[in-house]
Amino acid sequence: MITNTSTLTVPIGSTPDGDPITADLRRHPNLMLAGNAGCGKSTLLRQVVGALERQVGSNGKVLLVEGIYAGVEDFIAEVHEELRHRRSERIPDPERGPIALCVDDFGVYAEHRMSPETLSMLRRIANTGRASDVHLLLATQSTVGINTDLLMAMSNRIVLGKVTGHVGRLFSEVEWPDVVQSAKGDRFSGVFIGPDGQPAAFTPLLPETFAAAVPTTPRR
Repeated sequence: MITNTSTLTVPIGSTPDGDPITADLRRHPNLMLAGNAGCGKSTLLRQVVGALERQVGSNGKVLLVEGIYAGVEDFIAEVHEELRHRRSERIPDPERGPIALCVDDFGVYAEHRMSPETLSMLRRIANTGRASDVHLLLATQSTVGINTDLLMAMSNRIVLGKVTGHVGRLFSEVEWPDVVQSAKGDRFSGVFIGPDGQPAAFTPLLPETFAAAVPTTPRR
């Protein structure tokens, strides 16, 4: 179980009216970023990684890997082993920090390199990590490797850039029309949909604005 009940919050952007869009990974543990090439997924993911690094403390860890490179499976296995260890503890360590596994270009990796065993580990991280303060963040251009089981564990979903049909399977039939409607107009760069299922158009924060919006956990 989670022993640290503080928030693990990452700024995402702001609505056309200036309201902030944030995701608290301790309440809703996972996040998926989707969109076409060049839409800014990697930039936003790296900003989120920076936000997490400022909060996890000296006993936590943030891992950023790219699906286009070899070795992604090693990071997934490492986080899966840490999750297994945490779940086996009779008394959770109150000093442990959160673990965040962030995978960029996930669709590329899933299409060319993902073994069934690795996919199974990834799904286990997504579906059982919350209680152990283990979190999964995926950025992807395609929906390859994203089945219903994995998708249902993604409490926070983001589409950057043009909302096209190929990302439609990331949303339910009920959600999709609202996502398309939210993407209309010229005052947005993406759509965020949180655990409440309500899509909101937003514009990502600029790097300098993003840094100022991130809370910091003092290093112990």
